[in-house]
Amino acid sequence: MSKRGRPPKIDISLSDVQSNPRPRGRPPKDKTAKIMMSCACCGEDNDINEYYDSDSILYKAKGKLPYCKDCINKIYDEYLKECQNREYKNPDKKATQRICMSFDLYYSDDLYENAMTEFTKKNDNSKNELSFMPYYFRHVKLLQYKTKDYNDTIFKDYQDIKKKQKLMSSFNDDDFNQEAIVTKASKFFGSGLNSDDYVFLQNEYDDWTSRHECQTKAQEEVFKAICFNRWKAHKANIAGEDTKDLDRTFKDLLDTGKLQPKQSKENDILSTDKRTLGEMAEIWEDTILKPIPTPQGHLADIDHIGELDGFIRGHTCKAVGIQNFYSETYSKLMKQFTVNKPQYEDDYDSETSFDNIFGGIGGNSNSEE
Repeated sequence: MSKRGRPPKIDISLSDVQSNPRPRGRPPKDKTAKIMMSCACCGEDNDINEYYDSDSILYKAKGKLPYCKDCINKIYDEYLKECQNREYKNPDKKATQRICMSFDLYYSDDLYENAMTEFTKKNDNSKNELSFMPYYFRHVKLLQYKTKDYNDTIFKDYQDIKKKQKLMSSFNDDDFNQEAIVTKASKFFGSGLNSDDYVFLQNEYDDWTSRHECQTKAQEEVFKAICFNRWKAHKANIAGEDTKDLDRTFKDLLDTGKLQPKQSKENDILSTDKRTLGEMAEIWEDTILKPIPTPQGHLADIDHIGELDGFIRGHTCKAVGIQNFYSETYSKLMKQFTVNKPQYEDDYDSETSFDNIFGGIGGNSNSEE
């Protein structure tokens, strides 16, 4: 056979095969290699672990939100500022709802409250200012929420609104209450303030009038002035300004309205509209110069309850031969309505004396004859 048709002979020893075995299957993955992903917001390539997981059908290819964690925190901060500028009642909640709507995440008030509670606790104990988003994402990835998205939020809202028989709206109950408070306060305190100022003034006024009497126009004006004074002091404290003059004015207003602690105590003693009869009796006994005296005369038992009690219980005790307080009371009461036979001295009531005065039966006729 020609050399061209026969392959060359290769000598391979058993030792060569054992020392260099042929690899089988896929080559092992390099665990040190990073999987990179580009952020749709900042455009930078980041490690895939810098992105939040997502079960939404919108991000099914990678199972990750196409926005890095830092950008999501910044987006949340922008939404929060916008909600604050629009004077929403709860801007943090509104910003969270907007994030969930944008990234197809599930939202519920309970989920938000749980995340906010943990965030507040951690933020109070931390020296650095933390972001709320990592805490919300941690809760939204719990098992009970893992497979839900914003469609479930819409359906849940629909079911709740259906039960209440109301129209679906982004203007929720918090916003409605906020609008009602602002409208009421602007009519009472005057125009020209923002929503937060009106809410502060109205809350202060409601608190003051719920603890103190306010029935006249003068009292109403005093409380209104106190609310404005406390609002200015609140603003000054935030700005780090001196509040000495405001505090002095506040004290004068309390004196005008007789709201000083010593004045309030005297007014509470004399006030009867909010106290029961037993409370007023205790106050009178403890504070008046002498305790309430025992009623005398017809005031001692104006309803004759004691007499009725004596008749009912005393009669029963007398009938069965029991001698006690009730039977004695009964006897004393019965003496007032009992007629006794008159008692005469010596022979005043004898038959002889009667005959001597009036004569015997037919005695006078016989003597005349």
